[in-house]
Amino acid sequence: MLLQVTLSCLTERKKYAMPNWMITGANGNLGRRLVTTLLERPNEQVVAIVRSERAQRVLQDLPLTNEQRARLKIEVLAYDDVARLATAAAGCDRCVHLVGILKESPGSTYQAAHEQSAEALVQALGRSPVQHVSYLSIVGSTPDADNACLASKGRAEAILMIQTLAYLMGLGCLMTCKPERCFLNGGVTG
Repeated sequence: MLLQVTLSCLTERKKYAMPNWMITGANGNLGRRLVTTLLERPNEQVVAIVRSERAQRVLQDLPLTNEQRARLKIEVLAYDDVARLATAAAGCDRCVHLVGILKESPGSTYQAAHEQSAEALVQALGRSPVQHVSYLSIVGSTPDADNACLASKGRAEAILMIQTLAYLMGLGCLMTCKPERCFLNGGVTG
């Protein structure tokens, strides 16, 4: 399930020379493919967020041209570091949040990977010019799911929807939302 929220506000939107993407969890399978696909377009710039130097090396090893590498910035940071996420998002107008796990481990819980990263992202984006957020979830994710992973993903979706909506309402945006679809200024996403 892909949850999208477009921050299409009534305020003047900052125009960038090139679209700028922030991708969290950029070292995963989908993240690497998205980074590569975006950089194949000559007018896209990417800020790739990863949480370890090992993950950074995965992105550095992508088969990119020198010109594409010049449009890729890799940031190593904790997904719950609001200040550093906000700094990374400062020049971006789009965000794809791909952080998540399917299995917990001693160093990585569902709550930290899904919910805490979503909370930090929303706080960081509230300080940024990001105009569009996409979040990849899992079919069946609801806050009350019996499966712990699906329940955590469902809570992360709620955090992203509710808190992003609260942020948008503070900016005076036209938006109504239902859990499965968002209606934005007459358009539909999701």
